[in-house]
Amino acid sequence: MPKDSQSASYVCSKDLVKYCNRLPSNIGRSQLVHSLVESFGLFKELTIVGPKDITIKDLLEYHDESLFEQESEDCPSFSGLHEYRLLVGGGVLKACDQLIQGSTRSIFWDGGRHHCFSDRVSGFCYLNDVILGILRLQDRFHSVLYIDLDVHHGDAVQEAFYFSNRVHTFDMHRYEPGFFPGTGNVSDVGKGSGLGCTTNVVFERGVTGNEWISLFRSKIDQVYTNSQPECIVVQCGADVLEGDRLGECQVDIPSYLQVIQDILDSPVPVLLLGGGGYNHPNAARLWAAITHLCMKKPLSHDIPEHDYFTHYGPTYELLICGASQTPTTSAVKITHAP
Repeated sequence: MPKDSQSASYVCSKDLVKYCNRLPSNIGRSQLVHSLVESFGLFKELTIVGPKDITIKDLLEYHDESLFEQESEDCPSFSGLHEYRLLVGGGVLKACDQLIQGSTRSIFWDGGRHHCFSDRVSGFCYLNDVILGILRLQDRFHSVLYIDLDVHHGDAVQEAFYFSNRVHTFDMHRYEPGFFPGTGNVSDVGKGSGLGCTTNVVFERGVTGNEWISLFRSKIDQVYTNSQPECIVVQCGADVLEGDRLGECQVDIPSYLQVIQDILDSPVPVLLLGGGGYNHPNAARLWAAITHLCMKKPLSHDIPEHDYFTHYGPTYELLICGASQTPTTSAVKITHAP
C-alpha cells in the first residue's frame, strides 16, 4: 500500500533507467527526466516504487508472442530489449496497482508507448504499456477515460478499444497528409458497443498553446459527461511542444500545464504516462513540471544545479522551452514517432 493514500506514486528504478536509456529513439532521455525531477527534491515526497516483476506471460495479456521476434526500420533491435520490455511492462502494471490500492495520482514517465499493436512493433514502440495498463485498471474501474496529448495519434490504443464502451479515448493530434501515423480522423467515433466512445481532435502544423487549450476545452466536457470515468489515463507526449523538430508545433509548457491541471481537477484517480518527445531537455522540463502539479507544489522557475544542468542552457529555466535541436541522442533515423 502507498504510505499515504493521497500521495502521488512514481515509478522509477536503476534498472528501469538503465534500459530505457537505450531506447534507440530516445537515448539517454530517461536519466535526464528522472534526474531533473529528483533535483527539485520531489523524490523525498513522492512514493517511489520500482517496476513489478513480470514475465513475458504478463505481456501476453495483450501482445502476441510473434511480436517479440520483430524489428523494423524505426524499431531496430538493441542490447537489452528483452529487459526493456519487461521493465516497461512491469512499470505500468505497478503504476496501475498503486491506483487500485488507493493512490490518487500515479506517474510513469518511461511509459506511453501507444503505437505498438498486439503483433506488430511500430513508431519506436516495442510494446504497448498503455493498453496493458488500461486492461489492468479495468479489474477495478468500470469506466476508464484515455486522454492522449502526444502530437501523433495513438493508433494502436484506439484500435484496441474501438468496440468497447468501458474505455473512452480522447486523442488530440496533428492530422495532415503524410504525417505519421495517418489515422485518427474526426469521423472515427467507435463501432458496435463502442459507438460514440472515440473522440479525435485534430490540428495542423504550428498549432499554438492558446489554440491547443481551446481545442481541448471545446470537447472534453462532453467526453466527461458521456464517459463518466472512474479513472483517467493520460499520455503526456512532449512532442507537441515548441522546439520539437518532429512535432513542429508551438505549444508552450505553461499552456500544456493548463490542460494537465484541468485533468487533475477531476475527482478520480489519474495515471500519467510519458510518450514522444525528441527535444530531451524540453521533455524533462514538461514532465518535471507535471510532477510538481501532482504534488501540488509551487513551480520553481530555475533549474537546480545537478549532473545534467548544462543541458538546460542558455535559460536554465523550467517553463521556457529550449530551441529546436538536431538530436545526437538517437540511434534511428527519426522520420516519425510515438
